[in-house]
Amino acid sequence: MFQQILKTLVILSLLSMPLKADDTVTNWLSQMGCNDLLALYLEKQLNEGSTQSKVEAAERLASLYAYMLSQSDGSEDEQLLKRANSLLESIPQANTIDLRLQLLRASYLASELTFEKYRLRLVEREEAESQSLILDETARKLESLRASLQRKAKNSKNFTTEDSNRLGLATSLSAWAKYYKAWFKEDKLLANEAADIFATMLEGDSASLQDISLDLRKEEFGARALLGITLCKNLNNIAGEQYTWLEELNHEDTWAGIKQQLPMWTIMMQIDSGEWPKVQE
Repeated sequence: MFQQILKTLVILSLLSMPLKADDTVTNWLSQMGCNDLLALYLEKQLNEGSTQSKVEAAERLASLYAYMLSQSDGSEDEQLLKRANSLLESIPQANTIDLRLQLLRASYLASELTFEKYRLRLVEREEAESQSLILDETARKLESLRASLQRKAKNSKNFTTEDSNRLGLATSLSAWAKYYKAWFKEDKLLANEAADIFATMLEGDSASLQDISLDLRKEEFGARALLGITLCKNLNNIAGEQYTWLEELNHEDTWAGIKQQLPMWTIMMQIDSGEWPKVQE
């Protein structure tokens, strides 16, 4: 009770202070990791001060929203999404690549959750179909953003480590979005496209074991990409090829987080393929 009262007093105190885009209060909140309070403080600046101070606050708020969304697992960010989208509508200058990418990530995670619930028949098909339309738009925007980053990587001398990380995230999200679209629509062509995008994360041009770097499975991003290819191969179900990939995932070098999930994913693959005797085992 005391902590809640103290928090309320702090918020009221902060919101009553004179505002500057780069004042000591902003810096202090940032250093202390008080992201919720910092967001409230910066949001107030959008309604007060000069045009320049509003733009500066919007830019800093965009970065803060992007960070907060990147730390979210997608389960409790509905209000934050609304606030971030409202920022983009009111001040277009805040439309940073990081914020766009994290907004798309949050949208993808919401779709992923719905489709996994539908896989277990915890939601009706109508809900999954509605989410499929949202995922289509998310996937389109992800592919556009990924293509833009690829052009920058190819043509710009100023392609930074941060840009490389953005491209990696955009590529991963784009591949997973295509996988879930392929899974829901039972589209083998889409599954192949998704698998080839995953392959680029493993330094390959196509999803074949001879073309990718299996050494990267020791890294989280590499293990996730290998899992993505395996699930895509399962959708095509050609001569049990998916189980060859599954064996590679079971390798001792595979990143532990993904390796621990393999029993679950194996059952999901068998259900999707209608291999009921194996599921029963």
